[in-house]
Amino acid sequence: MLKWMLYATLVAALAGLAAVAWERAASLGRFPSRWAWVAAMALSVSIPLIQTFAPVPVSERILEVVGAPAVTNFDAMGSSGVSIQAPLIQNVGTQAIDQWLGALWLCLSAAASIMFALGLHAVRREQRLGEVTVVAGHQVVITESIGPAVVGLMNPVILVPGWIRQMSARQREMVIAHELQHVRAKDQWLIGAAIGVLIVFPWNLALWWHLKKLRLAIELDCDRRVLRTRFEAGEYGQVLVDAASLGAHDRVVVPALIESASSLEKRIRSMLRSRGAHDKPLTALLALASMAICASAAALDPPAGRPWTPHRTAGSVDGVPRVLSPQKELELQWQSLVEVLAHFEPGMLNTDRSKTPFVFIAADKDGRVVRHHLEFRPAWQDNPIPSDELQNMFVELLGQPAATTPLFLQLSLASMRFGPNPAMVILGVNPGATALDAAAPAIDLSAIQRDRRWLEPLLIDKTNNERLMIERADPAALNVGLAKGTELWIALSAEGQFVRGGRRNIIADPNESRHFVENALPGAHIGDIARGTAVRDAKGNRVTVAWHWLQQ
Repeated sequence: MLKWMLYATLVAALAGLAAVAWERAASLGRFPSRWAWVAAMALSVSIPLIQTFAPVPVSERILEVVGAPAVTNFDAMGSSGVSIQAPLIQNVGTQAIDQWLGALWLCLSAAASIMFALGLHAVRREQRLGEVTVVAGHQVVITESIGPAVVGLMNPVILVPGWIRQMSARQREMVIAHELQHVRAKDQWLIGAAIGVLIVFPWNLALWWHLKKLRLAIELDCDRRVLRTRFEAGEYGQVLVDAASLGAHDRVVVPALIESASSLEKRIRSMLRSRGAHDKPLTALLALASMAICASAAALDPPAGRPWTPHRTAGSVDGVPRVLSPQKELELQWQSLVEVLAHFEPGMLNTDRSKTPFVFIAADKDGRVVRHHLEFRPAWQDNPIPSDELQNMFVELLGQPAATTPLFLQLSLASMRFGPNPAMVILGVNPGATALDAAAPAIDLSAIQRDRRWLEPLLIDKTNNERLMIERADPAALNVGLAKGTELWIALSAEGQFVRGGRRNIIADPNESRHFVENALPGAHIGDIARGTAVRDAKGNRVTVAWHWLQQ
């Protein structure tokens, strides 16, 4: 989160520099300058959000995951000594900082809300206690010390302080004309929107600078509009000076005509400035510079991840990345099928555990069960059945047409506490069939279809978790790479958590690889083994890994 906040602040600072250039161009070209700061605030919020949440092409996302260098310097475990309980906590310090920053963000937003709410309350209180009267032909509210200002979005009201009575009729007319220009331009909406942005992002100091500059730009634009009516710059400037003198000791919450000495000087200089011979080319140059700075802000690379949520990936729990065995991945993908089996074949839980349940299921296009059948056979490893024979059994038992192609799955169904023997599920889809029970659980057929929307995030998250595990076992493998003929071996718990890892000469034979790891972890028994990964080192070479999962 800290990196994202710094990135957003940098974007806002660049947007502010672009607004300075555009504001100067507006001053030379005699066109409104407040829109430069409105755009700066809009870009300061939209660029970080769009850059952070915009979808990235899958090819770029995969390259980012598999090719990212190591960012966490974990100490790899040595080849001696066994630590079976060594769960990986990803970036614990970073997550703690993010949580602290998130709490600080909320506190600052609450403080900003309270501050602006108190200011608005003070203004409304003065409005209620003020005297409604007519000044220069327009209804206003004369307050004790607040104003001149416009209050209210839908029904704006002009507030003027009591010292306005000390001014001449001509001066009062100019004061009211100034506030009327604010009402006609709906400037109070711009200030309200800017305050809303600051409440959401109160930590962004550049946005507070934007608000200050926006207020001044609004006043400069308003001055120009007033002078285009019927008032001279000299007498109007004198009104600004007199208002500053009369209201110097007032408690001004929403300043309008009254500004700091530096702001007042800028306003007077702006209205008295005459056109120069080089104004037009300088205006074009400043406008181009402003656009170039905006392009630079948009081109900044955002930090990875969302700013207000800890990094989580598929197969992770509480921010701890997991690399699941193919069997576990299959179980997760087919969790809906497990629920369907529990609903339609509850007898699977009470059978002889020495045999394997064979479940034949036909489903419609929505995954609703059409027909099902259960029978028990010798364990699959003792009596494997060829796929063509399974298909014939499917057609014979369920009466499905031969054109229906079944999908064969071998699931351990650990979530159903079935036992050590896996269940054999033979699933076929008959789109035109009628479901047995429309209210029963349905099978998520996306695991069969594996379309792009389903497959892309699965692939990216799986590869990212693998990279984090390699980073945990041997960071140098990502930074420097592996010597030719060597590979990483990584042992994980049955739930996919890191246990231990190291380097060795390549062992292609699964049984030899199993014995090697079991010798390194006395008392441990390796179940599933898989080889390979899409992760690449800093040079672009694939990192060879032999994955070993301990038995439950």
